[in-house]
Amino acid sequence: MDYDGNLSDEIAENFLNVCDFLRDVLPQEKFDEVEKVRSYFGRDDAVFEELLGYVKEKMTGYYRMTAIRKLETTSPDKVLFALEQILENFVFRYHPEFCRKKYKELGFAELQDLYDVAITLDSLVTFMVKCNYTKEAIKDAFAAITYLSDTTCKYLADEIDQNFEQQRMVVILNQLEKK
Repeated sequence: MDYDGNLSDEIAENFLNVCDFLRDVLPQEKFDEVEKVRSYFGRDDAVFEELLGYVKEKMTGYYRMTAIRKLETTSPDKVLFALEQILENFVFRYHPEFCRKKYKELGFAELQDLYDVAITLDSLVTFMVKCNYTKEAIKDAFAAITYLSDTTCKYLADEIDQNFEQQRMVVILNQLEKK
């Protein structure tokens, strides 16, 4: 029988369950659980590596926010200020020299760390505004995607909610420019 490109519902559901499981254990660094999944693939390590790569690709937001999670543990007093500056100078409005001039002052070890956080916040805000997320949904989405603390996710949700209409106009204008 030739493969026609369609998966049965059972196979598709099992695939999604494995992906969800990996998405849960990777941020918690439960590598023994990852190895258990790897063991189900037997000798075909390439297939598991492909699956792992797929899951990690879907976790880009998580990985790009590593510097903020690190800041939450090393300098928790700097986190909200850093996020406020990123929102004000990169997401809600834009200052071309912001990242280059401020990354060390904001507690980032590398310029790329600040870019990763800023680009991720910008993308997530745009997505959440396009989807018309409520404040609670914004907080929940940040928690699920980034694994930031509840305090940080609540702060982001509050700030985005306060600037929601302005961001909606930016999204609309950007969509009109594309036409």
